[in-house]
Amino acid sequence: MGPSRLVLVGCLTLAAKALAAQCPDGTPPPCGPPPPRVSPRSVAVLYFVNRSADSSAIYLADGLTDEIIQRLTRIERLEVKSRTAVERYRLSASPPDSLGRALRVAYLVSGAVQRSGRRLRVSVELLRARTGLVSWAAHFDRHDADMLDIQTAIADTVAQEVAGRLLPGERAVLTERPTRDPEAWDRFLRGNFLLARRNADDGRLAIRDFETAVRLDPSFPAAHARIALTYGVALDHGWPGFDTRASIQTGLAESARALELDSTLADAWTARGYILRYANPRTYAGVRAAFAHAVALAPRDAEAHLQFGWALEHLGDRPGALTTLYRAIELDPERAITRSTLAWVLFNARRVPEVIAQMDTSIALQPPTASTLALRAWARLLTGDTAGARTDLQAIRSEDLPALTGSALASLAARQGDSATARATADRLAAELPAAPARLTWRASLVALTYAATGQAERAVDLLERIEPQGLSAWWITSHPGCDSIRGDPRFASFVATLAPPGSQ
Repeated sequence: MGPSRLVLVGCLTLAAKALAAQCPDGTPPPCGPPPPRVSPRSVAVLYFVNRSADSSAIYLADGLTDEIIQRLTRIERLEVKSRTAVERYRLSASPPDSLGRALRVAYLVSGAVQRSGRRLRVSVELLRARTGLVSWAAHFDRHDADMLDIQTAIADTVAQEVAGRLLPGERAVLTERPTRDPEAWDRFLRGNFLLARRNADDGRLAIRDFETAVRLDPSFPAAHARIALTYGVALDHGWPGFDTRASIQTGLAESARALELDSTLADAWTARGYILRYANPRTYAGVRAAFAHAVALAPRDAEAHLQFGWALEHLGDRPGALTTLYRAIELDPERAITRSTLAWVLFNARRVPEVIAQMDTSIALQPPTASTLALRAWARLLTGDTAGARTDLQAIRSEDLPALTGSALASLAARQGDSATARATADRLAAELPAAPARLTWRASLVALTYAATGQAERAVDLLERIEPQGLSAWWITSHPGCDSIRGDPRFASFVATLAPPGSQ
């Protein structure tokens, strides 16, 4: 073999060794874990763009997106990304392969909606994420009364393109019509858009739209369920202007009507469980059964699992709560509210490192709220990380959840030996509450925690006994580590024992 051939063989050998030393993705060692497997039947429906001249028509684009996602999710053979996952990529300019890798899907659905008078134009594309090639595309130029037909056609075709030939039961799920009245459906979509904003003013507008929907179509079960759900959210958030008794009565009546029309509607069972927590605050009678129905009927519904898990925690079934909440995260891992809820349960279970890990993930998913920062601060205090706790609390705006922030600040001051500041904070927060004999809401429990952090058991129990309603939500707050300093107080112990659910763990 001549010298030139020896050089060539040597170069080829060195090249082969270099290639062998590379990681599968072409990068040099050390190699990281292999990328997660992408299912060939996975799809993400990106939020449709609103191209209407009227920006208020965005509810149509969002509603169309949400309904397609919901329908596809009911096909078990498909792996469908949640609303939460795709929300992060709204209006993203990233190429299909980048979006596909980020969302870990094989297919992407994108589209646009334009409303002009009573005409509705919808364009849609189904892309292979890896190559960007179009698998299917369509344009619909219809009367706006055909919205239900359009979304059905899109969901049906996407499912066939991704999963293959559909079974009769799958086709039935995709093509069922929740209402025959197009105007009722339009009001339903508008109500959902408003409810998602989670504030009192939009909540009232959402109820108005849902009520209009049921006037147009009294046999529209999903609209009845949404009225009940909105009242449940109002009770949960303590929205001003919503009378507690009237909200409970209307919520129970509307959820019952929804179930009378369709006993298999998971959303109606979720709404009923929500309302029953307030209708039966001492026992939660019916709550477990309602949420159990919801998750059985919609096993891939992360919201139903979230609400069920939270209810189980209040019922004293912490193992069940944790199992259910972890399942909710498995279903929708990028939903920050689920991680925050799980963190509260873990916090009361004194599993502090897990609390911090969940809060870190939650904050990475979306900008931190006062609640997430305060909870992480409390958890850091339990580890002795006062500097980290102070950093979290300083990041909270003073007007955001002042009772929650104040409680955490008092705990920080007490932990650092500044009892004067801790007690002054407790007194300031208490002064902002309605005077006795007014009944107090959940905000008072946070002030009670502030008194507990300063060792003032009598004042803490005074507030706890005035919380309305007296029940499992008032009992649950007593398991907060902030109450540990007064746990041996006889009056506090008696209060806890009186409200505790049977067999609580």
